[in-house]
Amino acid sequence: MIQAAFVLAIVATIMVSSRLLERYHFRQIRLREETFSHIPISTNCPSGHEVDDSEVALVTGSIVIAADRVSQFQFLLRALFGGHITRYDALFERARREALLRLKEQALELNFERIVNVRLQTALLGDSHRSEQRKVRVEVLAYGTATRRKK
Repeated sequence: MIQAAFVLAIVATIMVSSRLLERYHFRQIRLREETFSHIPISTNCPSGHEVDDSEVALVTGSIVIAADRVSQFQFLLRALFGGHITRYDALFERARREALLRLKEQALELNFERIVNVRLQTALLGDSHRSEQRKVRVEVLAYGTATRRKK
């Protein structure tokens, strides 16, 4: 009985700490999004935006985020019974937003004003049937063309 309570306490601690870390990361993302809100990004090249062809560059931002063990257990249960995996939503949202922020950071380092033709690519890493690679890791790569307006 004491062993079961000990295991439950460890699982509860992991669940609470992973949620707190996730909330902390979302708070940091929101703060950085406000900081970089002056750099517009778009999935196409907006009409009327005249680009100086000599002033463009490919910029990228990528991240790999791993799910914690409790989330991985929830993924396994959902795989058995089916249904919406809400923990995946948060994992992918964090990865996408972080990749876009890193994209903007690189554009700012290079003194560009805007990023156009932005694309996102996602990969699920390590989700094989080998037990040592069952960790769920998500990689998101954001890339686009950084531009300056014609003067």
